[in-house]
Amino acid sequence: MKVGCDMDNNEKIYDTKKIEFMDCEELIQLMISKGIVIEDELKAIESISNYSYYSIINTYKHVFKKSDKSYKEGTSFSEIYSLYKFDKSLKAIFLKYLLEIESIIKTQISIVFSRKYGIKDYLVEENFQLGNVENITKRKIQINKLIDEVKQEIELSNGKHDAITHYINNYLLCKVY
Repeated sequence: MKVGCDMDNNEKIYDTKKIEFMDCEELIQLMISKGIVIEDELKAIESISNYSYYSIINTYKHVFKKSDKSYKEGTSFSEIYSLYKFDKSLKAIFLKYLLEIESIIKTQISIVFSRKYGIKDYLVEENFQLGNVENITKRKIQINKLIDEVKQEIELSNGKHDAITHYINNYLLCKVY
């Protein structure tokens, strides 16, 4: 398979002659031919049908390969699939807590900002620090772009998110926190 990029016109080059669709049974045979032990063929077929061969095998194969690129003796599909499931569970745990951290940080930022500038002046250009930038005009454009994006998001969220709808309907503004 030839894969690359033609640097002159930024076109990707693919030679698809060697890339062919393989059904689950063919993928099982491919794994066996590469030295992967398949203990339960039906379970392996179900797994690659649900999560794809690439997601399971190609993502984690490096853990089970020797320096000569062949699989370590006794490598089994169930071991590779177990690593896939473990990684998926670990990602879910991290995501859960990252979302929690994000929520806490957003709340703390909004409290500090609202305390300093009030609940309705968070979208006023003068309340943003320009910092030590060489191009103040460019920075002001960035700030105004951010303000416009926030206003647009508030407008799009009105009627969809209870808190935003409540504040707009009752106070004609959307609080930062």
